Amino acid sequence: MRQLVGTGLVLTGIALAIFVGGYLMLYGGAVQCINGITADPVDTNAIVLGGILVLFCEVGAFLAGVVPVLAGIAVFTSFDD
Repeated sequence: MRQLVGTGLVLTGIALAIFVGGYLMLYGGAVQCINGITADPVDTNAIVLGGILVLFCEVGAFLAGVVPVLAGIAVFTSFDD
């Protein structure tokens, strides 16, 4: 059971990191930049914030995925039976 919970936490952390880094930050940042550029008066705040999201998408993915993965590894490798 311990191995199942640990594996589940690791897989959840990986999925969460892919979702946050890939979809929310990378894709969302690119869409926000495009929307800011195509706005009738150009929205520089949207362009800058979208660029920041794209630049730091790896950091967001790391931070979102590190806690569940470390918790899963700790549960998976615990020595208590």
